Amino acid sequence: MKTTKFILFLMLMLLIKTSNAQVTYAPYFNEKVFNSVDEAAQQPASVKVLDLSSSNLKTVPDLSQFKSLKVLFLQNNGLTTLPESLFTLTSLEFIMIDNNNFTSLPVNLKKLVNLKGLSASNNRLTSISDVILSFSKLEMLNLADNNITAVPTGIKKLSMLKEMDLSGNRITSLSSDFGGLINLEVLMLGSNSISILPANFKQLTKLQVLVLDNCKIKVINEQITSLLALKRLSLSDCGITVIPPAIKNLKNLTDFIFNNNAITKIPNEIGVLTKLERLSFANNRITSLPGAELANLHNLVDLNMSGNQISEFPANLTQQQLPNLQGVGINNTNIRMVSTWLQTMRY
Repeated sequence: MKTTKFILFLMLMLLIKTSNAQVTYAPYFNEKVFNSVDEAAQQPASVKVLDLSSSNLKTVPDLSQFKSLKVLFLQNNGLTTLPESLFTLTSLEFIMIDNNNFTSLPVNLKKLVNLKGLSASNNRLTSISDVILSFSKLEMLNLADNNITAVPTGIKKLSMLKEMDLSGNRITSLSSDFGGLINLEVLMLGSNSISILPANFKQLTKLQVLVLDNCKIKVINEQITSLLALKRLSLSDCGITVIPPAIKNLKNLTDFIFNNNAITKIPNEIGVLTKLERLSFANNRITSLPGAELANLHNLVDLNMSGNQISEFPANLTQQQLPNLQGVGINNTNIRMVSTWLQTMRY
């Protein structure tokens, strides 16, 4: 089971990375995963992946003999700190300490100079410390579901970051140098109290995934509409009332998720976003659908308009125009009848 979990983790990473990043993670796909120190001690020189997650650990055993260790799983234990012996493993590239009891990270963690991935979600961390900012090679940082209140000045030191998850914290603002994360591709900031994005946010020109669900971003401005590489944009539960015409700039979007807002109209510019596969405006205040514009979305797979005030589905929309459509959400609307070809797709 642990081996399967490891492979699924890496597959998830690959799904949201570019082809260049795949080179980083692919070498570990075929590595044997050791599930205990005793097992690993039988051939210490061969150990590259060690999974000690969910092992009821209160302290981490001495791992200094595993000089070739690249990936270490320590999730779901009762850990509050890490042993000094761990910091001698300078070949370590990925460490996962999620679901433990860390209130801070050991200063000597910075000795792991080759670290590319750090996942410490669901702990009790209150800050993004200087220890984290010291990892100049870091590509993946997951600090979701902690008690972090701010993103510090100096975050741009992590200029190699490609994925960052800070969702589920208490962050109210992002630092002025956030735009220095020029290699960022995936950014998860949901369930924070962020209301404004810094002016240099538009410098994140490689950003492909942006999730700001359940924040306080009520206006979609140029900090978002300038992110031309975006493929997934999610701003559900934010109190947004208007989708601006400038949304047409985001021509690479495949996922456009704006559920549980106060939006009254889908702009005509939506028809320019021809790469869209998932379009979701569930639980807003929309009264009609722009049929001619939706007809341009030939790649659309799922359209969710449930919980709106729509009374009819555009009669001029045909299956030939939306050949890839598989699901249509119209629950809790005023729509009573749809075309025959849509009947099997509705949910």
